[in-house]
Amino acid sequence: MHVTHLGDQKYQLIGNINNGKIDGDLHTPLSERPHFQFHGDLRQINESLYDIRGELKNDLQAKSYDVSTVIFMQNNIVDSIDIKAEPKSANTNRLIFRLKRKKYGLLLDVDGGSFNGTLDANVLNNLNWDVRVRTDIRKVNEVDIYQLNTFMNVQVNGNTTLYILAETPWNDSRILTVKGNMMLTNTSGDVRLDHGMNNDRYHATAKWKLIYMENMLLKLITEFDTMDLGKKELSTHVFFKNPGRLYRNIDVGFDLDIDKKWEFETNATIGFRNQENIDAVFVVKLPPPNNDDHRFLISYHTNKNNKEVQVISYVVGYNTVRTHKNYASDGSVCISDINKH
Repeated sequence: MHVTHLGDQKYQLIGNINNGKIDGDLHTPLSERPHFQFHGDLRQINESLYDIRGELKNDLQAKSYDVSTVIFMQNNIVDSIDIKAEPKSANTNRLIFRLKRKKYGLLLDVDGGSFNGTLDANVLNNLNWDVRVRTDIRKVNEVDIYQLNTFMNVQVNGNTTLYILAETPWNDSRILTVKGNMMLTNTSGDVRLDHGMNNDRYHATAKWKLIYMENMLLKLITEFDTMDLGKKELSTHVFFKNPGRLYRNIDVGFDLDIDKKWEFETNATIGFRNQENIDAVFVVKLPPPNNDDHRFLISYHTNKNNKEVQVISYVVGYNTVRTHKNYASDGSVCISDINKH
């Protein structure tokens, strides 16, 4: 078996099993000669149990191990492997390797004395899985712990969740978290992402709806809370509503919000029953220093279909919420049809 990594890093495994004898060489980029060599015997205990014993040499470090391995088979599939490597020289740690197959994954446990590690993985498919990894490295006066917990889940309705938690002994990145959620339909979407680094937190949200010229929406939110920059939040929102695509009641708007202190909003609502009846309300919210809501009202109604008396009425208004300004004007015009003889 031959593997090339990063372009020119070559690894090669050469092995042979014949009459119960096992020979294997592993070549790595660290040495021109075989980096590891194994020579041993294979013995079948029963239909499902095999025993391997031999010697493993690390030619690069000039170390040798007595290796004993137990392999358990179930339904012609490897169910578990237990390996114990005892060093032949002093100042070398013993190595214990355990691999267990699960229904949808595997469990790996490595004990190397100063180095211990575990891997627990469950994989249903490419979109539904979870992996947990932990490594302990013992030093003179402390133990460095590395952990990784991650999973991905896709539900029947398409709701997708991705989660990552990593812990290291490094001060600048002791705890790293990433959580993402995505929900998509034919006409809408909701994507959220949370990220944390130690005590710093970041968040982003994007929502949209797209029913063309009937119900359209886009909302974006970003926020963070860090030791250096403090807490900040920015959100923006734009929408268009036209129920039934009838163009009788139209609502359109836009807003921008910074830290819930600086807000700018616009909104227009237009009612258009026909050319004789039109109502419109416009709202503008200005940020500081004005910091007020300004509202404009326009209304126009007439009855042109009445041949005897035609009445045209209008209303125009303006008011503010905080300063309590209020201006309005209304009027009507009557037109009679006089028959001349």
